[in-house]
Amino acid sequence: MSRFDAHGDTSVSTIGRTLVFRPHGAANREEIERLLSVIDGLVPEFGGSSWASLIIAAADHVMTPDAEAALAQSATHLDRMRQAAAALVASDAATGRILGDQLRRAYAGTSCAVGLFATEGEATRWIAIRLALHG
Repeated sequence: MSRFDAHGDTSVSTIGRTLVFRPHGAANREEIERLLSVIDGLVPEFGGSSWASLIIAAADHVMTPDAEAALAQSATHLDRMRQAAAALVASDAATGRILGDQLRRAYAGTSCAVGLFATEGEATRWIAIRLALHG
């Protein structure tokens, strides 16, 4: 853990075996570490089944390079926890491209599929397919 306060404002909820993240503002390494702690507490509720994350990003959301590095360092841990998919819905196209690239880099080398979507409905349907494939 770092000595800095978490920056960013991310709410987390669950829908079935999907963790829903709603980030706002700039997320730093400490915010990613905080979220990883939340994930570690919620995933056991899925009983060992695969799970997914749905990230619904506000137009003002960005991840610092340090936050991306923290996510990349944790990607193998999330893979072992059976994360099957990470779907990103961004309200702004530029934000979506930047965050999508960050997620793809962070999850490179894992079995977690990463998708970028224009709507929650598209993302939710894609997640359902991924979870069905991974059990």
